[in-house]
Order: sequence, then structure tokens, then C-alpha cells
Amino acid sequence: SLSLQHKALLLYQKLITLHLNDARPDALIDADLQRIQFVKDKSTHPEKDRLYFNAINTIANKYGNDPAGSQAWYLIAAYHNAKADEYKPFADTTHRFARLKAKEICERVLQQKDSSEGKINCFNLLNQLNSRSFQFSVEKVNIPDQPFRSFVKYRNINTLYLRVIKPGEALKKQLENQYDEKYWPALVAVKAEKSWEQKLPDTKDLQQHSTEIKLDGLPSGEYILLASDNKDFSGKKTILGARFFYVSGISYVSSSNDYFILNRDKGLPLSKALVQVWEQRYDYTQSKYIKEKGKSYTTDVNGFFRMEKRKREPNNYTSYSYLFDITHNSDR
Repeated sequence: SLSLQHKALLLYQKLITLHLNDARPDALIDADLQRIQFVKDKSTHPEKDRLYFNAINTIANKYGNDPAGSQAWYLIAAYHNAKADEYKPFADTTHRFARLKAKEICERVLQQKDSSEGKINCFNLLNQLNSRSFQFSVEKVNIPDQPFRSFVKYRNINTLYLRVIKPGEALKKQLENQYDEKYWPALVAVKAEKSWEQKLPDTKDLQQHSTEIKLDGLPSGEYILLASDNKDFSGKKTILGARFFYVSGISYVSSSNDYFILNRDKGLPLSKALVQVWEQRYDYTQSKYIKEKGKSYTTDVNGFFRMEKRKREPNNYTSYSYLFDITHNSDR
């Protein structure tokens, strides 16, 4: 008798009793659906998902295409959409195509002439189901003149359009603020070193999938891989993505302040490599990171150098991070 959940159920039962003889079933359906969702949220029954689905399915089928029952159809579509989230490629694929059921239900509800809560919810869910997205990543540094890979996650996209561009110093300065409205137009305006399109598997399941795609080898340098779902890289609904990366045969390993500059492919030491150290600190007065030029070093025959880090002054709690600008012959 002290259970608040029990008191809530009694209130729902009174609401349902109050509306049993209404001329229109709208209020009755609304109260009953809220009761069912409340029970599902509070239940510890091991089969509550199945019981919940059977309950809302009963209401949906009882009221057919009546706008008053559209919310029940929406809840069924949302149920299938939630089940689709359980899909695991190469593992549990039981609900892989569940979003197709949700899409079919939403499209059927949207054919109703009268507006309703369920119809609005189905419209929003359908937009979510049909939404397109992709994201991708590239190794920060890749070996010169050798093919490399990009890892792509995508949803509802069959073709990806790609460009490789070389950023100059002026462009890199302009791109420091990714949230500037001129950021993407500036990237798209750069002449591409290479451009191509990449077909992606058409899975027809409205799920997110992932794959690796091949990128042809490039000479040493700094690059940006620009990708879009639109061939022209323009339009209000166009999706754009960009990744900065290097192509270089230089790598390094370290232990404390000891560093070895090595060939990235074969691991051999790089002698007479020039290492310019940049010290980076956060300036609280300007609310941004400041880079200051530090010492420079030249590696010995073993590709070795020892870095002298800045000593912290008493009562100075500024922390520094360090960036290396490494050059070896024509590679940087």
C-alpha cells in the first residue's frame, strides 16, 4: 500500500475507466499507452520487452488506420528501431533489418490525412531512419609512394567522393578555427592533387557499417583528405569531412629525454636529421595555446639526440608540451 508505482497504476486504471465510454477513443488510447510504457519502465519481468510489444501491437491493430491509433504504430516502429541497435556485424545479426520494418510502418502512418501525435512522431523517426552520415580516419603519418588505407564508417551512403589537397601555410593559418563559417568553403576551393569516387557496399538495411578503402601512394608532404557524399562538394544538405595527415619516411622513438630518429619503413637510424623543438603552453590571458621556438638539434650517426626540457621556475605552474619539426634531406 506504500508503493508509489502501485498508486500510479491505480490512477491509470481510473483514467481508463473514465474514458471507456467516450465517443472518440483518443483519450482512452493515450492513457492506455502511457500505462503500458510506465509498466515497461518499472517492470523487472524477464520478458517485459515481448509483453510490451504484444500490448502496443494489440492497440495498434484494434484501431487500424484510425489517427487515434497512430501513436501505437509509432511506438511499434520505435521498438523495431531500438532492436536494430542490437545488431552486431560478425556477431548477433538477428535484428539487422529491423529498421526496414520501422520505416514501412512510418511510411504507412504518414499516408493518413488527419494530423496526429503519432503521425508527427513517425515523420521525425522516418527522417532519422533515412539520415545519411559518414566519418573516416587516416593514419597520422604514412610511408611515401606506398598505398595506404582509410577507415570509413557510413550509413545510407553508396558512393563517397574524395579529394587529396596540399595545404599551404596561408590555408593552414586560415583553418586554425574549425568552427569558422569560412572553414569548409576554404577547403573546397583548393585545387585537388587527386580526386576520385569510391563505391561503398549498398547494404539496404539502414544500419551503420564500416570498411577500409585504399588510397594511392603520395610523395612526401603534408596533405588533407577531403570527403563528401556529393560530387560537387556543395549544397546545404551535403556532408563534408576532412583529415590532416603527413606522408613521410621519418619516425622517432623515445625514452625520457632520449630520442632516436628512424626510417619509418625499415627502422634504420637517420643521421644528420635536423630537429627543431617548439614549446607549447596555454596562455590564460589570451585564452589560447602559444607556440614558442625552442632549441634545435642534429642527430648523430645513430639517429640520436638528447633534448633539454625547460626547467620550471619556482612558483611557476605553467606546463609545457613539445612539438618536433623534423627534416631529413628533402623529407619533413
